[in-house]
Amino acid sequence: MNRNTEIAILLFSRSAGRESNSKRWTQDQNVNAHISKQLLSNTLENLKNAPFPVVLVDESLQFGNTFAERLANGFKHVFEKGFLQVIAVGNDCLDLNLDWKTIAAQLQMGKTILGPDRRGGVYLIGISNESDIEEKFSRISWKSNKVYDQLTKQFNNCYLLDSKQDINTFEDIIKTKSLFQQIKRFLVNQFIEVIQNPIISITPNALLQLRAPPSLTIV
Repeated sequence: MNRNTEIAILLFSRSAGRESNSKRWTQDQNVNAHISKQLLSNTLENLKNAPFPVVLVDESLQFGNTFAERLANGFKHVFEKGFLQVIAVGNDCLDLNLDWKTIAAQLQMGKTILGPDRRGGVYLIGISNESDIEEKFSRISWKSNKVYDQLTKQFNNCYLLDSKQDINTFEDIIKTKSLFQQIKRFLVNQFIEVIQNPIISITPNALLQLRAPPSLTIV
């Protein structure tokens, strides 16, 4: 696949270990760590289909006192590598099969690309090298349901993508069949290991939380 050398994807994500400490999907840390690892792995696999290089900016490269500062500095980090446009994504949207050709064309026309999630946030932000990016980001109520609306007001001439589901809660995992199947396989392996080696344990709470509701059928 030919790679576009003017555009890069900024994967703005904490490492799986750090992410699992922040997002507690279940009450078992081993399960949380696996979920975080799986989300990051799935995102990287998705991005292989994109015709742009991917730059991972984890907590070792995230600088600033606020999320706005850290994200703005993440963009700057990629711009400083010589790219003219940067597309930022996180690790909490499994469906990144996008029309990258159209996104590239819109970016090169000077438009800001926004991919709204279904909670009022965004799963994707694509911008050109703007000098006031930190100032604009500072006006956004990050991690709230106001993010998408506020971004459309801060950045004029936006190109909007289809809305997509993000993964923030255990209920989101259950609703996402492919991810839930992966977690179920991990749990089965853990359970077998517990039986074979009683020293290794997984809490009953984790087993309960990872059980699908009676009304849900997984084929």
